[in-house]
Amino acid sequence: MMTTVNLPKTPVVNMNRKRGDTRAIVLVVQEGSVNLDISGWTNFLLTVTTIKNPPDNTTEVFQVSGFFVSDGTDSKIAFIPPGTTDIGTYYYDIQGTDPAGGKLTIVEGKYKLAQDRTKD
Repeated sequence: MMTTVNLPKTPVVNMNRKRGDTRAIVLVVQEGSVNLDISGWTNFLLTVTTIKNPPDNTTEVFQVSGFFVSDGTDSKIAFIPPGTTDIGTYYYDIQGTDPAGGKLTIVEGKYKLAQDRTKD
């Protein structure tokens, strides 16, 4: 799954996945309609929670770190979610830290997991 997100506004992108799938979620980060060099960015985190506006981390289902698909100059970051999360509708956001040390929510939305048929 690859999604393009436009900054500085935080877009809402709903994700639909199958339980057990661990294929990478890949984002292309843009500012306006231009790919953004994110090679100097750090601390990319995908956080999934049970409620939309959690007051703390007690509703966290999982959190995984992101990584550059190449070196960040191509604007692509990827996340590999665990395949063990129960089916249901959750909420997520993805944050990163820019070179100046500022945290930015890059994208957010619903994270839906449906049951797959293959059991392995």
